[in-house]
Amino acid sequence: MQGMDQQKHREMMPMHAKMMEEQKKQDAEIDKLRAEMNAASGEKRVDAIVAVLNKLIEQRKIMNENMAVHLDK
Repeated sequence: MQGMDQQKHREMMPMHAKMMEEQKKQDAEIDKLRAEMNAASGEKRVDAIVAVLNKLIEQRKIMNENMAVHLDK
């Protein structure tokens, strides 16, 4: 039984690495938008806040879709 668990773990490692790389990419996108938001003022700051929120929502939807696909396997 333990051998099967180790085999499954080895099979999951590339997928896990890909997920971690995607998460780092998403974090970088949010960090960039956050820096722009923090540097902005007035109406540009409101636009920057909207950009951050929209990116977070987009990333959340993608994450949920990926999780649904993963759980269906």
